[in-house]
Amino acid sequence: NKITNNSVGIYYWLSGHDLISENNITANGFGIQVNAGGENNIIKNNITNNDQGISLSSSSNNRIHGNHITKNYDPGIHLFLSSNNNVSQNNINNNGNGIWISDSSNNNISENRITNNCGGIHLEASSNNIYENNITNNIEGIFVGGASNNIIHHNNFINNTKQVYDIAWA
Repeated sequence: NKITNNSVGIYYWLSGHDLISENNITANGFGIQVNAGGENNIIKNNITNNDQGISLSSSSNNRIHGNHITKNYDPGIHLFLSSNNNVSQNNINNNGNGIWISDSSNNNISENRITNNCGGIHLEASSNNIYENNITNNIEGIFVGGASNNIIHHNNFINNTKQVYDIAWA
């Protein structure tokens, strides 16, 4: 499918066990938005020039895999109040932020190529597993704000202005 010039390209609410695959999603407000959904597979999509690429809100046990997420305003992938999701093997480049995770926990962020974004991975009040990502040429590789209990290991941080930026919030 070619999905262009909508307020939301693909929208799911209270939906589960769905496959969103091999779409070209361009110039929308949200590329893909899932609210209160679970067990969905979002794989092999081209998501370009949207306000936000993929947004999960209050959603669990979803898989975001093998997507090309490019030139979205901010962010490429956003997880908000979402847990136990798997975000892997995506190409995420030239977005405001590559991945923004807020108020979310127990998500696995692995084997992504996160390049040329303002922020590579932004963690806000969240605890997740972040491993084996290539985080290159971003202004901030990983930003941590008010987040705790994250396990960040075996990532490649290359040529980011700040590799990791941690700010303690009161």
